[in-house]
Amino acid sequence: MIAPVGSIACVLARYLHCTQRGRGKQIPLQPMGRGVNLTILVVDDDPIVRALLVPVLTRQGYSVLEADGGQQGIELFFTFAPQIDLILTDITMPVVDGVRMVETIRNSHFGARVLFMSGRADTLPEWASNTCGFLLKPFQIPQLMTAIHRSLNAGTQSPQA
Repeated sequence: MIAPVGSIACVLARYLHCTQRGRGKQIPLQPMGRGVNLTILVVDDDPIVRALLVPVLTRQGYSVLEADGGQQGIELFFTFAPQIDLILTDITMPVVDGVRMVETIRNSHFGARVLFMSGRADTLPEWASNTCGFLLKPFQIPQLMTAIHRSLNAGTQSPQA
């Protein structure tokens, strides 16, 4: 399968190709946004997805916290809640999925901004569809940045990307 140019999978494939051939070069990304002084909590059980998202977001100027699942996401959120501007989370994860994680967080922090990502378009409950952004995997980096900007600007009423 060939990944679309600019997609997370394509960036990973290019990065792995470079490092496996001993070059060790990072793939340059053009700055697309200004995330200065904003923090995103990235929650995904797939270490490859996190390994791709974190440098992309960091290069865009965001501070990034990363969690390997919903339980760790809850713990990090409650530890750093005042600093977290957006939760970027996968939906399907073992033990505590993204929806349950956000429900737990929103019980005490209703205004938490959330951008869900998933390979399935029909996995969100109605409350989340109305108050959270959604990004369908696979996505390209410009789509990710647009969805993040919309989610940050829309508060808890994020339109779907």
